[in-house]
Amino acid sequence: MVAPEKVDGMIFMRRLDRHVMGEFLKILGLALFAFTAIFVMIHLMDHIDLYLDQEAPWSAISKYYFYQTPYNLLLTLPMAMLVATILSIGDLGRHGELTAMKSSGLSLYRITLPVILFSFLVSLAGLVFGETWIPVLNARVNDVYEEEIIGEGPRRDDYRGNFVYQNEQGYTYIVRALFVEEGDTIQTGASADQVEIQRQFKDGTFLRINAPQMVWEPQTETWVLQRGEMRLFPADGDERMFTFSLLRSPEFVDRPEELLAEDREPEEMGYADLDAYIAKRRQLGADTLEEEVDLQMKLSYPFANLIIVLFGVALVGSAAHTSRHGGAMGFGIALFLTIVFWGFLRVGQGIGYGGGLGPVWAAWLANGVFFVVALILLSRART
Repeated sequence: MVAPEKVDGMIFMRRLDRHVMGEFLKILGLALFAFTAIFVMIHLMDHIDLYLDQEAPWSAISKYYFYQTPYNLLLTLPMAMLVATILSIGDLGRHGELTAMKSSGLSLYRITLPVILFSFLVSLAGLVFGETWIPVLNARVNDVYEEEIIGEGPRRDDYRGNFVYQNEQGYTYIVRALFVEEGDTIQTGASADQVEIQRQFKDGTFLRINAPQMVWEPQTETWVLQRGEMRLFPADGDERMFTFSLLRSPEFVDRPEELLAEDREPEEMGYADLDAYIAKRRQLGADTLEEEVDLQMKLSYPFANLIIVLFGVALVGSAAHTSRHGGAMGFGIALFLTIVFWGFLRVGQGIGYGGGLGPVWAAWLANGVFFVVALILLSRART
C-alpha cells in the first residue's frame, strides 16, 4: 500500500510539471508564430519585385508559403525554444514561484525536467520529420516556385532539356534534349539530340564524342551514338579524330531514367539520399565540402533544440538578479541570444564551406559553444 504522503507528493509533482509545461508551451506557441511570420515577411519583401515582374497569382504565392511553413517552423524552433525557456522559467522566478519550489526541496533540474525532456523529444521529432516530410514538402515548394511563380511549366516525366549528367565512371553527358518513351522500365526506349560525351582519363588523355543523336537500345541496355565524331587529346601527343556511323560501348549504360532525373537541392533530400549523392560526387572528383557540412547539419540542427533549452535553464538558474527584471527585459535577452546562436550557426557553416573546419566541427560549432557555456553557467547556478 502506498503511503498517503507519497501519493500527495506524486500528485503535487504532476501538477507542478503541468504548470511548468503549460507556461512553457504558451510562450513557445507565440514565439513560433512570431518567428515564422517574420521569416515569411522578410522572404516576401525580398521577392515581391520578382512576383510582380512574373505576374505570379496570389494563389500560387500563398501555396508556396503554405508548403514552406513546416520547414520554416523547423528552422525557427530552436530560437522559439530559447525564448520560451528564458521567459517561462524567468516568470517563475519573478513571481516567486521558483523560490517557493526550491524551498520545498526541489532542485532547478527537477523543476525544469519536463521542459528538458520535451526538448529532447522535439529533437528526435525534428530528425524524423527532416528525413520524411520536410524533403517532400521542400520539393513541392520548388515545384510551385518554378512552375506556378516563375512560369517554367510543369516538369515532364518524358523529357529533359539542356542538362549535364555525370556518372560514377567519370563520363559527362551534355545533352540538348532527352526524350523517354513511357512503358515498362526494362523495355523503355529513349533518344537524345545534340549529345556530347566527355571524360578525362588518369593518364591525362581527354576524350570528347559529339553526335547529333543518341538512341537507347533496350535489348543491349546501352546507348548507341549515330553519325558522329570522336576526338582524343593525349596528354603528350597529337590530337586524333575518328568519325563513325554507329558507336556502341559497354561504358554507355546509364539508364534513360537516370539521365531524366534532375539533381535535387540538399533540403530536398534526407540524410541517406544526401550521403549517397556526396559519395557519387566524390567518385567524380568533385568538391563536396558544402554538401558534407549540410549533411552534418541534418543531425546537429534538430539537437539544437535540446542544447538551447539546457542553455536557457542554465542562464536563468545562474542569474542572481532574475526576479528583478520584467518580461520585456527577458524577451530582449532571449532575442539577443537567438541572434548570437544564429550567428554562430552561420559562421560555422561558412567556415566549413571554405574548408577552415571539418564538416562535423563546422555543423556542431553553435551547439558546442552554447553547450559549453551552459555547463559553465550550471556550475554557478543556484540549483
